Amino acid sequence: RMAKKYQRRTSQDLFHIVDWYPTILALAGYSKKLTDMDGYDQWLSLAAGWPGPRTELVYNINTALRFTAAIRHGKWKLIWGYPEGLRSNVPRKETRAAFAQTLRQARSSDLLYLFNLETDPNETVNLAHENKHVMKILMKKIRRIMKSGKVVKPDTPFLREKSNPKYFNGVVSPGWCKAK
Repeated sequence: RMAKKYQRRTSQDLFHIVDWYPTILALAGYSKKLTDMDGYDQWLSLAAGWPGPRTELVYNINTALRFTAAIRHGKWKLIWGYPEGLRSNVPRKETRAAFAQTLRQARSSDLLYLFNLETDPNETVNLAHENKHVMKILMKKIRRIMKSGKVVKPDTPFLREKSNPKYFNGVVSPGWCKAK
């Protein structure tokens, strides 16, 4: 049962959807050690107001078409690569030609965005050039995660002319489905 003083409160702790599974298992009384899982048991944080166990959150690491990554550690969030993602109004062949990028190209570009989410929760002020030390620490974390072999490759459909958004009212499609 949740302590009365912690009911109806807002938490600033990091919580990811993958944390629900181990949290619900712990709440149900499952006591075996869970291994090879990204999630954390967050019950004590929710029920008793304890500090949450999660200190960082990987939003994305994508090397399929072009390198993009985003990570949060504490109050800092780094977006490395293209923050807007693939725009559906650009034909996919053109997208590959215009945006294909390796990790090396991303590192040497200006596509680095660092935000202090405590003071700038809307991510409006890029602090990458003012906080190079923090930026480099977060870039090292991304590289370490990539080298770990635990990054799941995204399910990126094969690029073909039939998938061009101009045939689907501006929406990206795999190109094989037909709407009635």
